[in-house]
Amino acid sequence: MASISTFYPYSTAGGGIPKYAEFTANGTWTPPQALIDAGGRISYLVVGGGGSGPFQYDASYTYMGGCGGEVKTGYTTLTNTTTLAITIGAGGAVAVSPATVGNNGSDSTAAFATAGGTTITASGGEGSSSEADNGQNWGASGKTSVTGSTQTGFASSAHPGFMGIYGRGGAAGQGSGTGAPLANTGSGSGAQQAAADGFVRITWYE
Repeated sequence: MASISTFYPYSTAGGGIPKYAEFTANGTWTPPQALIDAGGRISYLVVGGGGSGPFQYDASYTYMGGCGGEVKTGYTTLTNTTTLAITIGAGGAVAVSPATVGNNGSDSTAAFATAGGTTITASGGEGSSSEADNGQNWGASGKTSVTGSTQTGFASSAHPGFMGIYGRGGAAGQGSGTGAPLANTGSGSGAQQAAADGFVRITWYE
């Protein structure tokens, strides 16, 4: 098992305490000079906005929820204290008649390249489709959390999300998921519900 010093080589002397910045709306972040002096290594969690469920035009159908937003975690190294932009992807809006499909979520981005790192973008989840197949409505193919891979059918609703919180699939009549998603989790929503906006967390040691 890797030591924390593998990722934060200057953090363990003196019992370093992790610091973090969290974003639930668009903003900016300035890397502190103490971080750069300590090697500039940060970890990140970037979550795209979730996709929304469809308009429920027939209560007898089973509607699949929207796809959760993509979730990206990892590390990058910053080299300077230039202020960088954080963009939080909006969750898909409520689907209204005559539209029968959910709305896509928007991408979340942490522009670490501005400060010498690597910019990270997490894609928004796709809204679910309400096209019926033998009396059941299937979710749209689209990006799910963690992998961002293309899925079909029940996958959009069934995805449990990263840590069971971020990028979960929206609820449906079948499969697991969440109905009205928690704010800023990038989760998809069920039929005629808005999906959750995205989220960014930056963690570092000084």
